[in-house]
Amino acid sequence: MSNTTKSLSGSFKTIVMTIVVGLLLVSLAIWGVSDAFTPQTKDAAAMVGKEKITLVEFDKFFRQRLRDENKKLPERLSTKQAYARGFHNLVLNQLITEKLIQLDADDLEVDVNRADARRFVEGLDIYNNVMTGKLDEAKLAQRLAQSGQWNSQKEYEAAVRKALRQDQTMKSILSGVIAPDPYADQQYKFMTEKRKIKLLHLTRDAVPAPADPSEEELKAFIEENASAYIAPEYRKFTLLRVEANDILDDMEASEEEIKEQFEYKVKVGKLGTAETRSLSQFVASDEQTANLITAALNNGKTTDEVIAEFNIETPVTYENVLETAILDPKTGESGFKQELNVAHTIKGSFDTWYSVIVTNINKGIEPNLDTERESIALEVKTEKAQRFIYDVQDTLQTALAEGNTIEEAAKANGISSASYDFISRGGQTEDGKIMTGNSNVSGISNDDIILTEVFSNDKGFEGDIFETKTKGIAAIRVDAIKES
Repeated sequence: MSNTTKSLSGSFKTIVMTIVVGLLLVSLAIWGVSDAFTPQTKDAAAMVGKEKITLVEFDKFFRQRLRDENKKLPERLSTKQAYARGFHNLVLNQLITEKLIQLDADDLEVDVNRADARRFVEGLDIYNNVMTGKLDEAKLAQRLAQSGQWNSQKEYEAAVRKALRQDQTMKSILSGVIAPDPYADQQYKFMTEKRKIKLLHLTRDAVPAPADPSEEELKAFIEENASAYIAPEYRKFTLLRVEANDILDDMEASEEEIKEQFEYKVKVGKLGTAETRSLSQFVASDEQTANLITAALNNGKTTDEVIAEFNIETPVTYENVLETAILDPKTGESGFKQELNVAHTIKGSFDTWYSVIVTNINKGIEPNLDTERESIALEVKTEKAQRFIYDVQDTLQTALAEGNTIEEAAKANGISSASYDFISRGGQTEDGKIMTGNSNVSGISNDDIILTEVFSNDKGFEGDIFETKTKGIAAIRVDAIKES
């Protein structure tokens, strides 16, 4: 059987499905039911009986159908254009059609098992290995990834099962459908109709070239489309900028600082995991009863047997908790020293006697300093860099306020400054290059705060210190302006 024959989306099936839904819609309209598929809930695109077509479902299918449609078109169709042309209604009608067929399949108890779907896929030549002629799993996965339609092979198999189920259902429905004679007559007339036409074919040579526009016409056109002929404003400026990444190499992390940071992170639970335990706490009326409960537990009696024998309440149980999570501190302290499945008698914090047994121990994960050394050293350096930025901010601001230039203030504090040639508001040079920066420092075009300062300050003004997008500091001076 060829791939064409096996296709689940052939033109005949599409036509028949459209006819079925069309007849259904017409019949509903005749009986005055105009809102049969109108959703009654906000999260539904349509309702088919009690079945909902969700907005998420519709959105995903709409985007998929639009992608497929754009592959056929000479010019890409935008979402807005697709809606204007009613493409969304076609998509929704298809979803409604599929939902109706699904409901019929449920009523007819039509089902397709996974093995049948698998055999169908194996029969498609496009997924077969050219040498063996059998299904190639790698080729199938590659094809699915290229299509971008399914997230996994399992999802594709589910789609195949759904399509096969619809196909079987349509056959079951149509097997009892007899087309009315008037419909057959109209269809025959349409298929055998012939027409004579007269065609006027205009070539490029047959159409005279339009005359060159006059000076007045050109002037009027430019005035109407002025924005297309205006060059952007460009500014040349000097920038003082300090980012944490800029000065990391100048920062040092001593062994003592690394160890201190490591111990702190372990203490607050940011590294490693603490030990947790499960335990049961039996409340006794006195020490003697607590000892008897402890002996019974250590002799292998179950919780239910102990409760019945001593007529006591169900024990308080803790499942995989930290020591601090146990209500009575003495119970927690004792429980985290006991052996597994060995009961002990203790006197609690409120002079109450307990029999405590540990039922599970989850050993904590002890972090290793050598393993964490590199990342912790980077943290220490980053903290020092941020502290340096914080401390130098006031110093730089004071220097600028006292009349120093950006270059003088930067040099006095061991910071670099740089002059930049003309750029636009979008961070582009006059030859169209975008100032994106590098892996360590975000470029000018990526920091709208810097661009705003560049294009809002007056020429020659030594600007104030401000915070950058990446939490660094900067100051700018506009050196020259090319008006738009």
